[in-house]
Amino acid sequence: MKKIVSILLSLILLVGLVPMSAFAGSHPSDNAPALDWEQYAEYAQRNTSNEDAAEAYKKAAEKYCEYIKEEVFYFGPARDCYNKAIELFKDEKMYDKVLKCYEALGDAAFGCGKNQEARDAYKKAGELAEETDTEDWYFAVLQEKLGDAYMSLKVYRDAAFEYGHALQKTDSSNETYGALCLKYAQALEADGLASDPEGEMIIARAFTDAAGALVIRGSEEEAIAVMKNGVKHYEKAGMQEYAQRAYAAFTEDESKT
Repeated sequence: MKKIVSILLSLILLVGLVPMSAFAGSHPSDNAPALDWEQYAEYAQRNTSNEDAAEAYKKAAEKYCEYIKEEVFYFGPARDCYNKAIELFKDEKMYDKVLKCYEALGDAAFGCGKNQEARDAYKKAGELAEETDTEDWYFAVLQEKLGDAYMSLKVYRDAAFEYGHALQKTDSSNETYGALCLKYAQALEADGLASDPEGEMIIARAFTDAAGALVIRGSEEEAIAVMKNGVKHYEKAGMQEYAQRAYAAFTEDESKT
């Protein structure tokens, strides 16, 4: 009798454990919370594949990033999940996924004001982009984001460097070109390059280019304000007459549009 009872208890326990085991290995739905995705990632890493686990960690990180809008605490779990996804994607040599994770981690950090972490993530993304066959437009996006991180850290020379390289890879017809030109000019100005006439001329030309690009995009009022800043630097460079002619020509051309 005792043996029968023991067998029955074993069966009851076994049946009770099956649903828990099945739940642990079930693939979460798209609207499942971050914790479900993270738990599934841990399960997948042990039982299915690194790729499956990496995708789940990435999804968990994205979910945590949604929570950051309400509570910055969730940046920590998001960062941890992105880093786990990165390592697993690296193991599988899925470097396009690694790059995207670094960029997303940089975006999350930058949005939380964690500018050093953002810089580090964007820098790693840029280095990986250099090593892979990355299209110029996307490389430019990463360089602009890295420039933004440097600006937030007040490392203006490095910001100007990144913006300048981003401009080289950005078509002038791109709708973001004017704003990128302006960022470049502002970084040069903030860096203190305006310590001699030659530096002033470089800044003045950058603002002039930005103004021209903004006009093409239809932002006339902003372009005039930017051009005025360019004129200021022309004057500081001792090019007063040139500054006056440049501004007059610019406003005359703008009035004809």
